[in-house]
Amino acid sequence: MKYWNNWFFKYLTGNDPLKTISVFGIHFRRIIYPVLRRLDEKMCGMKKVVVSMGELPKGPKIYAATHTYSAEDVEFAISTAGESVYLMTNGRSELLYDVEGIAMWLVGVILVDRYDKENRAAALRKAERVLGHGGNILIFPEGVWNMSPNLIVRKLYSGIWKMACSTKAPVIPVATMIYEGTMYISRGKAMDISQYTRDKGLQLLRDELATMKYEIMEKYGKITREELLKGMSPEQYWNKHIEDYIKTQVIYEREEEEKAHYMDRDDIEQQEAFKYREQLIPSLQNAFLFRK
Repeated sequence: MKYWNNWFFKYLTGNDPLKTISVFGIHFRRIIYPVLRRLDEKMCGMKKVVVSMGELPKGPKIYAATHTYSAEDVEFAISTAGESVYLMTNGRSELLYDVEGIAMWLVGVILVDRYDKENRAAALRKAERVLGHGGNILIFPEGVWNMSPNLIVRKLYSGIWKMACSTKAPVIPVATMIYEGTMYISRGKAMDISQYTRDKGLQLLRDELATMKYEIMEKYGKITREELLKGMSPEQYWNKHIEDYIKTQVIYEREEEEKAHYMDRDDIEQQEAFKYREQLIPSLQNAFLFRK
């Protein structure tokens, strides 16, 4: 809805955990979660297939979900958790200027501004408050929709590791994949990534998420290359596939999604190393520089 305005949710943009996360709100959302879950399952237009459901430990948990190029994976991850979760998201536009913002508020939401250091630190404190009062967190550590044609799971932001270390809450991996209008989803076993260094903990979580997605692909991705491409090149197919999906979205911030994925120092150095190519005029003498 283009002109929708949820002005009454603007308090959630603040950085004070005490003013944005209430103990009553945590308990209230735990009570209404079963109702919201049933309503969502009836209203969602996409079919869901649960591939596996790992056993959950007692106490507060951090659900870490892969971010398929789809808004539906948020809904299904919330449903698959099986218990109330606060969603960590950068979806300020959806919260404030879309009717879906009401659903986000009912579920429980923590806004994160990727480009505001103070806000990122405040979001972590808010999550710690939720977990400290017995609530749960749902986070998409890739940070953006995974539109990569070859990375099963993108590199992860470190916020989830910091959260696990400060609260000692276990991390529950959740993997999603879409095939022909059906969402396939797996909920893995609890992981303690706080016992490792940041890089190792994140790599173990990323490996587990990638393994879970690959298992879904192996079991349900039954289609030949020819049937998939329909005469197009792989690049043409993928670009069309992504663009067709984006057209179905009410709100999509292209520039944000395309540049906000996590890049470590090696990625940045490699990007800078090849930036000079933009200034070159292709010729027989420098053609080798454009090879991938």
